[in-house]
Amino acid sequence: MDGTKIAAFAALLTALSGIIFTSLSVQREQISRVEQQKQWDDELRKWVTEREIDILHERLKVLHQQRFATYPPVMKTLGAVRDVAGPQHYAALESDPNILLTVSDELIAHLYSPAGFVMSMETRNQLLRAWYACQLFRRKSLPVEALVNVFYQARRNLRADIEINDAEEPPAYKQIIKPLEDLTKK
Repeated sequence: MDGTKIAAFAALLTALSGIIFTSLSVQREQISRVEQQKQWDDELRKWVTEREIDILHERLKVLHQQRFATYPPVMKTLGAVRDVAGPQHYAALESDPNILLTVSDELIAHLYSPAGFVMSMETRNQLLRAWYACQLFRRKSLPVEALVNVFYQARRNLRADIEINDAEEPPAYKQIIKPLEDLTKK
């Protein structure tokens, strides 16, 4: 019986070592799957972020193309009140403020045109300020200098919308893209 007990004990040890080995193998495989899943998740996240950046780039490109196509008439309207004009321009405005009736109508038309659709909200608000300034100037409630300043600012806003910034601040495009590019590096 001693031989039988030894054989049974050896078989038991073999079975236990098989169970332990199998358990360790399964555990290692599970860890490997978790690590592989994490790697796939990271790659998917990176891919999605890159696609989001691609989509944003395309949207910005289309937006800029639409702005370039629709802004020239707006700039022409804003040119009715120039900041680099001689005294005769200001005298003409002051002597016949009703000249600004057509300009007012055009400003409102621009706000509800394709140009107004793609303008930044700040630019839309500035065009509305220009319209309001025309109304005040026609009622002689606003000096010509203030009128000129409002139109000047509206032109600056149009230029900023198409990334022609006259100020020292970085372009809006870079302010949007930089954080997104930082996400892809993570």
